[in-house]
Amino acid sequence: MNILFYMTRYPGWGGIENVTSLIVSELSKTENVFILSHLQQTGQDLSLSDITLYEMPDKDKWVTPANCRFAEKIVVDHSIDAIIYQDSYASTEKIVCELASKLSIKLFVFEHNSPLYIYNKRDLDPITTIKGFLRRVLHKYLLNKEIERKKYLLSHCKKYVLLSEKFVPEFCQLIGVNNSDNRITYINNPIQVSINHKVKKENLILCVSRLAKEKRVDVMLDMWKLACEQLSNWRFVIVGDGMERDKLQSKVEKESIPRVEFMGFTNPIPYYQRSKIFWMTSKFEGWGLTLVEAMQQGCVPVVWHSFSSLTDIIDNGISGGVVPNNDTSSFLSFVMTLANNTELLDQMSNSAFEKAKSFEIENIMEKWKKLLGISFES
Repeated sequence: MNILFYMTRYPGWGGIENVTSLIVSELSKTENVFILSHLQQTGQDLSLSDITLYEMPDKDKWVTPANCRFAEKIVVDHSIDAIIYQDSYASTEKIVCELASKLSIKLFVFEHNSPLYIYNKRDLDPITTIKGFLRRVLHKYLLNKEIERKKYLLSHCKKYVLLSEKFVPEFCQLIGVNNSDNRITYINNPIQVSINHKVKKENLILCVSRLAKEKRVDVMLDMWKLACEQLSNWRFVIVGDGMERDKLQSKVEKESIPRVEFMGFTNPIPYYQRSKIFWMTSKFEGWGLTLVEAMQQGCVPVVWHSFSSLTDIIDNGISGGVVPNNDTSSFLSFVMTLANNTELLDQMSNSAFEKAKSFEIENIMEKWKKLLGISFES
């Protein structure tokens, strides 16, 4: 089978790019796989060396005649049977939808966020800011625009794939289709098979995240400021980078928040392995891949319940803590219980590790092959 992955950006540091590399690496063992992207980030080991990567000619634009012709030539030259559209909400959908219709190719659309993310973005900035004011004024327009875009994609694809079964009714209600519409399905994001999670743990609370407003790392710093006196022999480690980094580091310095370490972009695996507790307070998520990666290394997650797929990942009180959204008191109470009860922490660490196994790549690939109609013997 000849498969084309259509990406806004590849290679790259983001979750969509990481998941794509995992899936492509597995599919390419039996199928012919190609990647077409508009944008590329550079860095060691970001891309797959044995996969053909095509770069759009008009990099600074989305839908142009040159880009459309280039995409069609790739599809025709390689006799592409299926296009995987890794949707990042960039306005590129017209290219894949017209290709699928014109050449009668199966189109599979993958949405990598909560279908309701547009609602959550409304309050991302304070109303007192220009951006916050405009988000609220334009909210109905932006929401309707996104709904029409989803309808357009659904009308052109063979399957519209969400990240969780819990997202299916949300998606259907949003665009006004029946929950039983067989074009709509779901596949969880995969993780690589763990090598070793039995590294000696340290008193570390970990955040692995892009440093963006919606991740609410500033809220984590506020909570750490409240907890750090009682956790005097613990440290709070932040792995990741982004637009908010300078502001967050300034906050730590101005408020004299102790024992906070910013590690920047680096391999998070050693930090997952050494850390005992993982924090996530995102305003919205699709799947929360770093959450599963942390669990895979026995790092116990404590997470605000801001996205419905969370309970697919964590069994509350067994493999981690699912805390009501925006409830700082309950969040810190759960953290303190874990930090002060070694036996309970160890139990949850083992349970988190076991739960993460269900999301390992070999289990997820069964669903991908079934979706694409690939023989399991191939």
